Amino acid sequence: MGLYSCLTRFAAAAAAALIVGAPAIVCAQQPSVFSFLAAGTGLQLGGPALAPEIRVAPNDLPGVKRVANDLAADFGRVLGVNGTVVVADWSATVSTSGSKPIILLGTVGQSSLIDNLAASKKLDTAALANKWETFSYQVVSKPWDSRDAILVIAGSDMRGAVFGAYDVAEQIGVSPWHYWADVPPTKRQYIWASDLVHTEGPPSVKFRGIFLNDEAPGLTGWGGKKFTKSQYGSPFVTDFYKNIFDLVLRLKGNYVWPAMWSSMFYLDDAKNGPTANEYGIFMGTSHHEPMARADKEQGKFLSGSWDWGSNKANVKTFMETGVTRAKNWTTIYTLGMRGSGDAASPTLTSSALQDVIQWQQSTLTRVIGKPLSDIPQAWVMYKVCRPSFGVNPCLSSLSNTRL
Repeated sequence: MGLYSCLTRFAAAAAAALIVGAPAIVCAQQPSVFSFLAAGTGLQLGGPALAPEIRVAPNDLPGVKRVANDLAADFGRVLGVNGTVVVADWSATVSTSGSKPIILLGTVGQSSLIDNLAASKKLDTAALANKWETFSYQVVSKPWDSRDAILVIAGSDMRGAVFGAYDVAEQIGVSPWHYWADVPPTKRQYIWASDLVHTEGPPSVKFRGIFLNDEAPGLTGWGGKKFTKSQYGSPFVTDFYKNIFDLVLRLKGNYVWPAMWSSMFYLDDAKNGPTANEYGIFMGTSHHEPMARADKEQGKFLSGSWDWGSNKANVKTFMETGVTRAKNWTTIYTLGMRGSGDAASPTLTSSALQDVIQWQQSTLTRVIGKPLSDIPQAWVMYKVCRPSFGVNPCLSSLSNTRL
């Protein structure tokens, strides 16, 4: 698919599809690298009882090793026989013998397999270097002496490699909606890769994703029947979110606001945060849940009222705890503040709101230990925030924040 002509439509399409089914999105198409005839040409990746070996380097990132297993399973969905994942360094790979097709999957600068191919002038990674979420895949001829050709999927970073793997999966016949809309795979007897080079990226919209908003009763009721509820009664545990993350990444997104009506993402399942980080998903929180803490955490863990004027010390402790908890994971920190339960605050003035945001930003730099420009932040100027600009504009402190 033509990824980056579609990104601005990603969030609306994904959110709508979770409710009414997969929408049609018309995107610019590049010529496909793959063909499916018995008498095909190029590199054969699949056939009767034949599926590829997918090789990743031991030094590559965890998310790349994870998606290699997804790609192996996707070949199985299409061919009826799964691919095989092999974690191996360069010396073990070049000494490989056998007739199975090989796919090398990896991240530029993180994978010894990709970097050795580039160093030997077999693979040009110039189009990927220092790019955000960019990938390419292509057939490489004579990558080493004992192998005629391989398919290489290379990413500029972890999500670039993940997007490349999922793009190959979609091209051979696995829909991003295989779980959420029960879209069946397109069955193939043969899969061939041509000598075309497919490159996509970087995206025109840096952060792209969905908000599981107004999830009750529909999604909550369904989830309660499908997944074991957390100690707090939420069905939105890691087994649920793995399917959300799979969809978002297959649609080449990277950002999720989790369900929040009766849920607490980081507490409902202790594995939720680390799993999102492994997948490469930026987790955020909704417009009235600052500093990576859920609204429902306030009633359980905040001492005193959710009021900046009368309970500032406890509110600060509450917010800082959220930053400390999420600081080692891919997180976009929501800034600002509203009243309790997503209501307008009767005491929060525009000058107090400016004080809130300045304290939040100084806390982010102190706890995370990075410059503010390197910490993703968002401020959602919800309806009650707008009048404050006429009294005391807060925008001067938001130069590093997405609005």
